[in-house]
Amino acid sequence: MNVDNVAAVQDAAAVANPEVGTEVTQAAVAMPVAEGEVMYRSWYQTLSSYFEGYPSWVMEVGVFGVGALVLGVLLKNFGRYVIFGLVAAAVIIAALSYLHVISFSVMNLRQILGIQDIHSVQDFGTEFVAWAKTHVIACISAVVGFFVGWQLG
Repeated sequence: MNVDNVAAVQDAAAVANPEVGTEVTQAAVAMPVAEGEVMYRSWYQTLSSYFEGYPSWVMEVGVFGVGALVLGVLLKNFGRYVIFGLVAAAVIIAALSYLHVISFSVMNLRQILGIQDIHSVQDFGTEFVAWAKTHVIACISAVVGFFVGWQLG
């Protein structure tokens, strides 16, 4: 979302309802709420808004299954390049952050990904298991999609 689009969205929101405050950033989708408050939606909530008329499992199977299928194909065909690219990107981001060329905020990254405060690997494992128990269909769809993608690749 470029600066012109952000300004247009903010102007349209102010004209439509001047009592409702909106803030639009590149990090997350902002929703209009009461004055002084901004509520952000995670990527999962944004995608699920497109599937409102369907059962919740349809969105989970579609998003996680297709995403894992694509990941499986890409990792089988381009695994070395993907790993090299991720390591190179991490080194470049760390170097630019160290030189104060960019500012990297873990809080913004957590907000974009919709991750709660996780302070250790054990907390991450506990949170993942709790999420997997409530989203069994998504996990099965992701595993099946990954293996099908790996076989297709």
